[in-house]
Amino acid sequence: MLKVSIFGSCVSADAVYGTGIVQLDNYLARSSLGSQVTLPSVREDIIEQIGSPFQRRIVRADMEKALWDMIRGNAFDLLLMDFIDDRFNLLLDKDGSIHTLSNEYASGLRKVEGDWDRERVIPSYSNQKWELWKQGWAKLLDVMSDTGNIGKLVVNQVWYASRDSSGNVLPKAPFEVENGYLRKQYDHILETRPDVRFLTYEPVTLVADTEHKWGISPFHYVPALYEATIRQITMR
Repeated sequence: MLKVSIFGSCVSADAVYGTGIVQLDNYLARSSLGSQVTLPSVREDIIEQIGSPFQRRIVRADMEKALWDMIRGNAFDLLLMDFIDDRFNLLLDKDGSIHTLSNEYASGLRKVEGDWDRERVIPSYSNQKWELWKQGWAKLLDVMSDTGNIGKLVVNQVWYASRDSSGNVLPKAPFEVENGYLRKQYDHILETRPDVRFLTYEPVTLVADTEHKWGISPFHYVPALYEATIRQITMR
């Protein structure tokens, strides 16, 4: 069975999990390459305030910069990446480290510190975060190459959906900022590593599912998209 590790979001995990065709080896969510490229720093006081074991695990992985050890462990056949979770801001912590300001992290942080100084926030689509993300991508290529895993890298090229499966326009559509940032990321990937494998989708699949188990969202897609993901990653 094909073993897949994921650095990304539910977009990739929902396609892989429970299929019986692909084994989900590891899943690092709610994290940006812009965070992973910075120095590790674990805030146990924040993690202790997070109720869900899964949420605690993903926040810890972001703090530990666990992506690099996961790659060096070389336990996967494919590393599937998507960049939907780059919608989150980053936060400069008081010790100088940088963490992804996911909902889970923010919830724990508020219980420890209350509200934080807005000057510590690195906004999602800012130039500062973009420069950190590019550094993270460069390090990813280096680590994948050094460990002999560069041929296992797959980018899940999804886009924010503007409509749902009933034909309704989603709130805040057409998501020009979000999709513009994704386009910039995909273009940079192709410029720096033209041979990276991309998963691509027909527009008819890039639609939000009104019956999705996580609710309606511009990145909670109809089943046809996840089926296309599996078809593509299992192609020989």
